[in-house]
Amino acid sequence: MPLATCYAAVRRHLVFMLAIALGASLFSTPPASAALGKDDMKCVAKMTKQVRTVAKAQNKEAANCLQNAAKGKVASARDCIDNDASGKLGIQTAKTNLFAGAFCGSLPAYGFAGATELNTAAISEELALVDDILGDDLDAAIVSGATQIRGTKCQKSIMKAWGKLSQTGIKLYEKCQKLGLKSATNPIESAAGLAACVDELATDPSGKFAKLASKIDKAVSGVCADQDFGAMFPGECLGNGFSDCVTERVLCRTCRMIGQFAGTEPDCDAIDDAAANESCENLGDSGPDPEPETDALVVRFSKTSEWVGGYNARLRVINYSAPITSGWTLEFDLDDAIDGTPWGGGILDSYADGHYAFSNSGSATFLPTETWLDIHFTAFSTDTFEPSACEFNGSAC
Repeated sequence: MPLATCYAAVRRHLVFMLAIALGASLFSTPPASAALGKDDMKCVAKMTKQVRTVAKAQNKEAANCLQNAAKGKVASARDCIDNDASGKLGIQTAKTNLFAGAFCGSLPAYGFAGATELNTAAISEELALVDDILGDDLDAAIVSGATQIRGTKCQKSIMKAWGKLSQTGIKLYEKCQKLGLKSATNPIESAAGLAACVDELATDPSGKFAKLASKIDKAVSGVCADQDFGAMFPGECLGNGFSDCVTERVLCRTCRMIGQFAGTEPDCDAIDDAAANESCENLGDSGPDPEPETDALVVRFSKTSEWVGGYNARLRVINYSAPITSGWTLEFDLDDAIDGTPWGGGILDSYADGHYAFSNSGSATFLPTETWLDIHFTAFSTDTFEPSACEFNGSAC
């Protein structure tokens, strides 16, 4: 999800702005890391439960706005979400401040980074998940016409399923957190120790996460059967492996959410798909870092999801050089066959003998310094290949 869109949504919640104004005055500087006292444990437990509540409210708000836009009750699903049309999200962000003041006299050393951080984490990562799966242009995913009833039911089912997945992921972390903080033999005594609890999302010791993930498969083969997935879910999971991709995006976003509100740095890139492949940007890695020693334009390739015989991939073009203002071309060789139409910031112009040529589309004509654009595609292969002979505007990349 583009950062500007994400934070624009957050800023529009007036009550949430109160959280930002009060955040600095409610809490003192946290002490050095050590085993938390009873009061700090109560604070962490209460606020972890609250992040689930705020995230749930945002998920429901997004689902209702999409459905109401399909029915013509609101003009724009995106505007509906950004303005908190129901007002329910604002109620929960206000409660975050009330609970923080009542249960957290000062910030604990770890486990809760503050009311502002909690609200921001829950809202921004839930909205990012919407964009991951439904695409940046949310209004373009609205179902209309003869397929409106079944289409909106399909979208609502998928969104409800990933909302429950996210809730379950936080609960798994919550259980590990509670047991670890209270353990007499091996207590959690640092932010790093608490961050290890996020591993529960991936290991899923109870099997609850996997059980809920299977409901996405059921929706795909049930209420969503014979629906136009390309139109309804034009995000990163477009193509084969949809259910697995949705599950991985939930793991990624839930991991990042927990890390932000808890003030920890879990390895979200490894948690989402058990691989260090940049499929999930770790906290602090959302921008084009580290910067090259010289001015350059960099193209990074990563797989965002994978299944037997194919994968979804992302090409990230990062511009460290002078601003690009008059369009661009990107060419590369790839032994794998790209299937269907790529999406994101570029248009596939031509393909011949494994050589692909892309050019800019729409606003992607402009690429200022220290910004980037993403091109996503689905490819089929029984082997693992990466692009080669990359050229951007005729120069090696």
